[in-house]
Amino acid sequence: MSTEVLLDLDFPEGARVLVASLPTHLAPGTRQQASRQAVEALLLHALGEADARVSHREDGAPYLATRPEIHISISHSSHYAAVALGPKAMGVDIEEPREQLRRVAPRVLSAKELEECPQLDDLLRAWTIKEALYKLHPSPAACDFRGNMSIAPPAVTGHRARIIKEIDFPTPPAHLCLLTDE
Repeated sequence: MSTEVLLDLDFPEGARVLVASLPTHLAPGTRQQASRQAVEALLLHALGEADARVSHREDGAPYLATRPEIHISISHSSHYAAVALGPKAMGVDIEEPREQLRRVAPRVLSAKELEECPQLDDLLRAWTIKEALYKLHPSPAACDFRGNMSIAPPAVTGHRARIIKEIDFPTPPAHLCLLTDE
């Protein structure tokens, strides 16, 4: 499988985000494998190292055993894989609009946030911010997306974050959020 790198952006703070498209026609049960292969291809593109394999800590957070000085965050959607790399912790999330967001929003967003997110695009943005926050600071307390996270300002369990970049992809539609500690 050939992976097309759609986006490769560097940021002044040393962060880098890469996005690849996933094949549109995959056999049932192969999307996870395609996502993993896309992440490996993005890492090879970014680092030029074939042995830059992803491992996971006890809390599920990814890391590169061969490059411990590099922080990594990973996200997948139906059509995209995203990888963020940098000298300090980051969270990245990429999501595509789907009606399921309307159903889960009351469990994820505070009453105020729900009021501020009347449209599906608003919910999509809020969801990507909260997912990226969780990836920035994974912990049992962070699992309470509604009570221990906020989108304005972005914060999780008392840690304030700063959005580095948000990107909307037109086709297929998706929203990406990259953030780090303030």
